[in-house]
Amino acid sequence: MSKVASATFRSLLAASLERSERTERARQAVRCQQVKTDGVRCGSPAMRSGPFCYFHERMVNRMPPSQFPPLEDANAIQCAIMQVLDGVAAGRMDRPTANTLLYGLQTASANLKKVRFEPPSYLEGPVTRMPYGASPERETATEEVAS
Repeated sequence: MSKVASATFRSLLAASLERSERTERARQAVRCQQVKTDGVRCGSPAMRSGPFCYFHERMVNRMPPSQFPPLEDANAIQCAIMQVLDGVAAGRMDRPTANTLLYGLQTASANLKKVRFEPPSYLEGPVTRMPYGASPERETATEEVAS
C-alpha cells in the first residue's frame, strides 16, 4: 500500500472513530423530562441548560405564556378545544377569539398526521439517563447474568 493510500485510510479511520464517539455520547445524553398528555415521556435529548429538549423548552418558556398544553398529540388538542369551549360558555372569551383558536386547533389536528413525536419505547418510566436503544428489562437481565 502506498504512503498516500495509507495516510488516507488512517484519516478515514480516525474520522469514523470520532463520529462513532460523538454518536455514543449523544446516545448517553440526558433525555427530555416532558411528559405528554398521553403519559409518554418525550425521547429527545435534553438541552444542556435544562431538563427539556429544544421543542419543549420553547413550549414551556414561550412568551406570552399560553393556557393550552403543548399541542403535540390528539389528547392535548382535545383538552385545548374543551378549554376554548369552556371559556366561551363561561363568558371569559369572545366569539372572534374562540373562532381563531378553534381554527388553529383544527390546523394542529390536521398536522398530527404529518408529524411524529413518538419516543423510543424504553422511555415509559421516570428514567432520567439511559443509553439510547436500551430498555429497563434488558438492563435487569444483564445485571442478573453478570452476578
